[in-house]
Amino acid sequence: MKSFKILLSAAFTMLAVASMAQQDFSDPRFARWGDTPEQRQRNIEYSNFLKEQIQSKNYNHAAYYFQQLVNDRPTATVNIYKYGAIIYRNKIARAQSMAEKNAMVDSLLMVYDLRVEHFCDAAKEGKAYILDRKAREHLTYRESDREGIRK
Repeated sequence: MKSFKILLSAAFTMLAVASMAQQDFSDPRFARWGDTPEQRQRNIEYSNFLKEQIQSKNYNHAAYYFQQLVNDRPTATVNIYKYGAIIYRNKIARAQSMAEKNAMVDSLLMVYDLRVEHFCDAAKEGKAYILDRKAREHLTYRESDREGIRK
């Protein structure tokens, strides 16, 4: 079953790359994804791969694409951070040791910090919403740290 999922994911990836090959990434509407058409194409591909890896529940590969997008274009889309939260919540659930779990919780809280930094003025999901989600996650994973929740 796992090999079927990997094969299906690879097929969809090939289709996505083939369909994107016909687009002109020098168009100004793709400017948020990079400075050059090649960089824009790569970042859009990473965004698509990120979504596909999350749908396939392959969170280690998804974390790679998440890190690449955050490092290269942190303000491209808020979905990067929504997917990042999904990645780290699932990694917390699969953590084998307490140290690994604490590291993943720190990464999850960092995702919310980055989202506040780059998308705090969004109309529906602005700073108040993001901080509320962060406090809830903090309460879920570190209920004894009341000072951290208030902060």
